[in-house]
Amino acid sequence: MRSFMRPGALVVLAALLFGACAHRTALDAQAEGFTGVTFTPLYTDPETQATFNEFMARIEVAPDSEKMAVLSEITRFQDTRRLPAEVHEEIMLLLRRKGWKAADARARKVLAEVEDTPVYSHAIQIIGSTLLKRHLLRQPATPEVETAIAYYTERLIAARHPDGALLADALEKLDGVWPLEKRRQSARQARLHAQAYLARIAAARCQDDACLRRVADAPELEEAQSAEMEVLHRGVQRLRRMEG
Repeated sequence: MRSFMRPGALVVLAALLFGACAHRTALDAQAEGFTGVTFTPLYTDPETQATFNEFMARIEVAPDSEKMAVLSEITRFQDTRRLPAEVHEEIMLLLRRKGWKAADARARKVLAEVEDTPVYSHAIQIIGSTLLKRHLLRQPATPEVETAIAYYTERLIAARHPDGALLADALEKLDGVWPLEKRRQSARQARLHAQAYLARIAAARCQDDACLRRVADAPELEEAQSAEMEVLHRGVQRLRRMEG
């Protein structure tokens, strides 16, 4: 693609594809300005991912004169699946200026508004993970904080959020808040979702069926390709221990 793009356009492409899509998913977020962290893995439903893969295949074969048009289509498609950045920024501004309760109230209203739309999966994963990472998990335990942690943890697991390390942190905070069996079942669900995410990434590097079977069973045991992925691998191992 270098032959037809100016340097500025390459930056735009990287932003559109969430940090150049190192793992080639439609919704992975890799932008510090969006989430406040350098990497936030996100679950993408199969239909959305299949459509995104079709776009990427078109990019590969499109003549240079048509590549920007395909990129515009990708942008429009992703916008139908993503929480607008300005809404996330509004919640983060409330967090900084008025505290977590104001941010939490606004977040829940936003989530209720998009609950039955294709945006919801991205919205709960971005909002829930950011509020947990940047504030709630750092606070002293109080009934209000624990209730908020439980709210986002439950919904992140239901949304198949693959950040096992984050969810392990959250479930540790819910020790004594949730019944033991609920924590165990939640840990298992979170672990399976995280493993599925890691398996998809690891499978892309496999050259034979034996490798595919191995990564499907225990992708967290494969060599991590980055520090961020190593954290996810350890998260799976922590969740497994929580299952009892």
